[in-house]
Amino acid sequence: MKSRRIYFVFLGLLLVAYVVLFPRQTGKELVVTQKWVTALPSLLPPSDSAAAVAPKAILASGNLSQLSPYINASAPTGALHAFRLGNLFGYIDDSGVVHYFGQSRYGLALGSRSFINYPQVPRGLLVENVDGKAVANIDQNGYPMYLQDHLFVLGSQGDEITSFDASGKPLWSKQMGGLITSADYADGLTVVGLLSGELDVFGENGARVFQAASGTATMPVILGTSIARSGDRLAVVSGVAPQIATVYARVNGRFIPVDTRRLATDFRRPVLVQCIDNSPVSVLEASNGVDVVNAIAHTSYHVELPGLMNFIAPDLVEDLAIAGSIEGKSTENAATPNQGKSPAAHIVFFLPDGRQVLHFRFTADSLSLQVVGDGILWGANNAMYRVQFSVG
Repeated sequence: MKSRRIYFVFLGLLLVAYVVLFPRQTGKELVVTQKWVTALPSLLPPSDSAAAVAPKAILASGNLSQLSPYINASAPTGALHAFRLGNLFGYIDDSGVVHYFGQSRYGLALGSRSFINYPQVPRGLLVENVDGKAVANIDQNGYPMYLQDHLFVLGSQGDEITSFDASGKPLWSKQMGGLITSADYADGLTVVGLLSGELDVFGENGARVFQAASGTATMPVILGTSIARSGDRLAVVSGVAPQIATVYARVNGRFIPVDTRRLATDFRRPVLVQCIDNSPVSVLEASNGVDVVNAIAHTSYHVELPGLMNFIAPDLVEDLAIAGSIEGKSTENAATPNQGKSPAAHIVFFLPDGRQVLHFRFTADSLSLQVVGDGILWGANNAMYRVQFSVG
């Protein structure tokens, strides 16, 4: 009996030695391929006559032509993709051709094929298309935003939200009775969070279909919301001291809390939250990275990522989640000096269990990032990059 044990111990040691001395790859590898890089065009300066009254008169006049955007009216190849880099924005197609590139005046609502570029105090909102032509004029004061390509306007007092169709016609409007701090939209459902901690979900006709309150925190403010594109899951971060994450599942038209957890964060500002499509996980902005919450398995994993969170992708690419940040511009709660260091952009790719697979770092003070098909489109340093992923 003793000799048999010695025999199996010997076989085990032999197997370990074989693996160490003669390693070979097993399973699949992630292959990253750069498809193209496009340098962004230069913006023309204002004309001499405009320069004499720029910039205050330009902002007051609302004449966007004086900002001289770059416009390419040729037909796009494939889909158009909107991007924003700091105060610059534009549209680029699948082949890397830029069709519009301009500068935001103060605020910007960016849709897939239209945008609203508005001054600090907007009075009336002009909707423009990729050719720079006006397609709608909304006679309402407030602050516009596109959520999943659906246009909304927050009232100038911050307590009213109005839904619009593509032509600029109002569909419904709600006076919330408190300051709106977060909003999201998917599958005909509009999610609205308030400073008071109230959470509301409205249907396509503006009827309230769900309401909840965050009553466990000292300051029960809604800091971030995300509804899955399918409308079947809702993630919310709320409260200060403590900060709480709650994930709701939509069952028979009703939202039911399926996972609630206390967070280690202490944010006093809006927080990035993202439900990942075709996955049970939600990704939450955290201190020095993101937290990955699985509402089915009731697990949470932390992914390290330095700097201020810039983006969390709503889709998986080859089973990987993606997040981006800018390091060296600010902390999680307040702006701080850069201390002579160049800002750095980070893009991290990780599995739903929190394991990092790739981490890109490069010098940049702004970052645009989105999932496009089987890869990503990112912008930095006055250029756009298209990267494709495959498993080989």
